[in-house]
Amino acid sequence: MKSISQKEQPLIGTFKSIRVKIFPGLLSVLLLSLVWSCEEKTKTTEFTFPMAVGNIWEYRQEISLFTYTDTSGSRQNLDTLVITNPVTATVAGIHIFGDTLSTYEFLVRYFSNGIEFISTTFYQFTPNELNIIAYRSTGGGLVYPKQPAGKQILFKGRYYRSREELSEILQRGAVFAKSSSDSIYMEHPPVKSLEFPFTIGSRWIYQDTSSAFFIEREVKDQITLNLDSTSFRCYQIRTFYDIDSDGVWDEDVGITDYFAREGLVRRDIWALGNIEVNAEGIPDGFKFDWHEKYTLTGWALND
Repeated sequence: MKSISQKEQPLIGTFKSIRVKIFPGLLSVLLLSLVWSCEEKTKTTEFTFPMAVGNIWEYRQEISLFTYTDTSGSRQNLDTLVITNPVTATVAGIHIFGDTLSTYEFLVRYFSNGIEFISTTFYQFTPNELNIIAYRSTGGGLVYPKQPAGKQILFKGRYYRSREELSEILQRGAVFAKSSSDSIYMEHPPVKSLEFPFTIGSRWIYQDTSSAFFIEREVKDQITLNLDSTSFRCYQIRTFYDIDSDGVWDEDVGITDYFAREGLVRRDIWALGNIEVNAEGIPDGFKFDWHEKYTLTGWALND
């Protein structure tokens, strides 16, 4: 753990960095790219989310794709691909909607092959809630292995242009029409992203079916998450989905977040059983599972 001087890192506060141990092998990169452990719950001082202008977090994004065929119930694994990218999140400033609604402008920057993508979320912070008021996307686009021409993704009865689109919808909980990069999408009513104080067992509706599909969030546990030599006392928050609208929570898709006093420490996303289809919606015989993980590698917070 080292602190970067004000000259090296022109931010208010101290920037902290974590070395993440990397192990050989594709599966081990997915499963063992950080050392973490869960310990018995102990009483800690309560905290919310460190939402202050100038705060910055750095993450390592890791996407793992597992391609296979599945005929007559017999799975044959074909390929495994792991992609990593740096991600930076910043509380960039204050944005006022309608002259009265004050929000924090939260920017997330993705870098891939030299191309930058910026996603902006406008949050309203209160002592009891962190609410999403609006979204905006600008900049280029993430460079991932693209779907071949005419290919789509079929997941739980819905079609998506790419895995990246599905991931964005799962994280935002909404489907947006394609438009210019500076468009702002308002949430009516605001979306409750987090509920304070963090209380194990508390549960709330994140999105209803008027947006994309029914989503709830729940504080599942309080654990100690160890990243290299740094320990974080985290609340574990699980996001549940009912994508096929059958009234049953889907087990093959979900998000688990780990929030500590320092902010979001880790996010795990998974979607299993994706089907590749052609432009006519006909399966081409290939399926894939994917896992997406964000791990905190550094942060600087204003006191």
